[in-house]
Amino acid sequence: MKLHTSIFIPKNMTGRLPIILERTPYQAPDQLRAPRKPEVWKQGAFVDEGFIFVFQDIWRPG
Repeated sequence: MKLHTSIFIPKNMTGRLPIILERTPYQAPDQLRAPRKPEVWKQGAFVDEGFIFVFQDIWRPG
């Protein structure tokens, strides 16, 4: 099994940062290529507020 993981880290922030991990049964690359989908909009909002946002798919073929 391969897990695709995308990690979004705030720039210019130091120290310990909170992490949000979102896992989906759908393919993460497809989610990230569609900028109009609400699933993708929230990552920027969390990163802007100082969160590390991790998006991972857990999809396995057949």
